[in-house]
Amino acid sequence: MLGKLVRRLPPGVIQSVSVLQHRFPALKPLFRRIRSSVGTTGTIASGPGQGLTFDTTGGPVGLLYGTVDPEEQEKLIEVLKPGQIFFDIGANIGIYAAIAARHVGPEGSVHAFEPDPEALAAARTNCTRNGLENVHYHQTAIGASVGTARFVIGDSSTTSNLRGDATGATREVPVTTLDQLRLDKTIPAPDVVMIDVEGAELDVLRGMHGVLRSSRPALMIEVHWLGAEFVDYIEQELVPLGYRADLLEGGPLPRTPERYHAIIRSEEKKS
Repeated sequence: MLGKLVRRLPPGVIQSVSVLQHRFPALKPLFRRIRSSVGTTGTIASGPGQGLTFDTTGGPVGLLYGTVDPEEQEKLIEVLKPGQIFFDIGANIGIYAAIAARHVGPEGSVHAFEPDPEALAAARTNCTRNGLENVHYHQTAIGASVGTARFVIGDSSTTSNLRGDATGATREVPVTTLDQLRLDKTIPAPDVVMIDVEGAELDVLRGMHGVLRSSRPALMIEVHWLGAEFVDYIEQELVPLGYRADLLEGGPLPRTPERYHAIIRSEEKKS
């Protein structure tokens, strides 16, 4: 009965419950019932991922409807061109890796970075089931230095993080920097870099200054409550490199602690 009712609801209603459950924990039992009624595997109904077969286990059920951050998905397709190289840092179960891989085509490539082995395995499975063979998988966190870090397993793969602000089990994971991977010739020069690392965004940026200077990739960053610290870093470190930062929907970055999407692009050509 619930399954039939849920399937008749507008996708946005289901996604709203998904978002609200993190703000109001009392909604989590309802969301679990909705998820079990809808199922976790299917064909994405709308947006840039439309037509992809996807298992959303560990991620938002709204992925199947194309209602999870649709503006960010559309911006990715706008910024990323066929034949280019895309880095997905914090790839999770692979929705952006899959969208990007299909979009850049066989002449382009995607590099998915994810420290959680279960999430990375899910990303590999999701991309493989869609015949996307231009994705390279890296089981590592990307940060400001090379070493290991304590990775906290959240109540879903979307809340696991390196900052210790999720509840759950922990594991030690490898950490490296994009600059080190470039020096090791493990990765190519990127055209677009997406960063979604649950609050560790500045660590990623600190470890990729060489890449920023030499390759001038566009950056799409989900900023998690960093406030003025993030804005100050951009102004002090990236603006002198020729970068400009805006909200995804336009306008200046907020200095108050908020969760938002930033688009940071250089007007200078690659060297």
